[in-house]
Amino acid sequence: MVVTRPPVAAAIEVDGLRPGAVSDPSSPEALASELAAAARERRAVIAVGGGRALCMGDPPTAFDLALLTTRLDRVVEYRPEDFSVTVQAGFQLEELAALLRAQGQFVTLDPPGGPGHTVGGILASGLAGLLRLRQGTLSDQLLGLTVALPDGSLAKSGSRVLKSVAGYDLHKLHVGALGCFGVIVEVSLRTWTLPACEAAFEVDAGTAAVASAMAARALAIRPAPEEVVVVGGRGIAWSVRARFAGPVTAVESAAGRLGWQPSSRGSWDCLDMGRAPVCAIVTAPPQQLLGLLAPFDPEGLLASPALGAAYVLCAPDASALTQLRRAAEAAGGALALFSAPLEIKRAVGTWGRPTASQPLLRRIREVFDPERTLSPGRN
Repeated sequence: MVVTRPPVAAAIEVDGLRPGAVSDPSSPEALASELAAAARERRAVIAVGGGRALCMGDPPTAFDLALLTTRLDRVVEYRPEDFSVTVQAGFQLEELAALLRAQGQFVTLDPPGGPGHTVGGILASGLAGLLRLRQGTLSDQLLGLTVALPDGSLAKSGSRVLKSVAGYDLHKLHVGALGCFGVIVEVSLRTWTLPACEAAFEVDAGTAAVASAMAARALAIRPAPEEVVVVGGRGIAWSVRARFAGPVTAVESAAGRLGWQPSSRGSWDCLDMGRAPVCAIVTAPPQQLLGLLAPFDPEGLLASPALGAAYVLCAPDASALTQLRRAAEAAGGALALFSAPLEIKRAVGTWGRPTASQPLLRRIREVFDPERTLSPGRN
């Protein structure tokens, strides 16, 4: 066991709690052994990848051990011809992108708050990005996982290659679970061919209503855009950004029909995550999303009308957040806090209205983690 104590432990904090110890195992087997020891001793464990999503979840009830995946950073298998890649959980997204780019491929992982995300951390936090408009959700990209469990075992599900995937997708249970069912140690993902050409365009919209109309116009163009986002907020001019990818002639044709100005910004560059202390993820039916958000006058937002999802920057106002959540839930959507001060999490709650699946998930957790040592209280 490789254990370090402050000052390293002091650098890791989750909602005001710091771990008593930090462990950085060098193999999946060593990490599983750590989990088993923690379960026997009833020590609360939180797995830490790149640390970019530690702000997510309800405040933990305890934090005895930070279990890092830093040294799980190996490429296990890459088969370009099978459009699949397997890496350990601590492999950073930027390194994976460079590896695949050399073979003319990419993965559709594009979380906010980068760089520095690890592949395992992206899946554990469920940070699906904007590319899911065309390529599907995180679960759609996931071929298989290896997960370390509190009994010291390594559980594998799914496959390492696209053509062999069959049976119940147990690995998808861990997507967005914040490590509550086990710690992801190895990931197999689907890869895609890089497009011959890609280009982004944007236009000033003035108001949320105009932005909604502009976004609908971009989404109607063929070939369909890879992403369309609306940017706005208090003191921020409303604008719409669309990105197209494919053959050069197709992208040029789409650009001509659109008639917007070229954009050199990345979509996530449009959202200044440091602009406000609270970031909420709001979902609603696509046709209602912008109309629901505009009256609340947020500090900033980046919305994908087609996905019915937005990242919204807000002041730490519990009353306003509660009203926005009620409006989203009344429309059939939801509001979850991505990041917020501890007092706001306690006043508002991270997740909102309980879902029908929660009793089932609690029973599943009792099977995987009977001692409740994995991320206790966070999910």
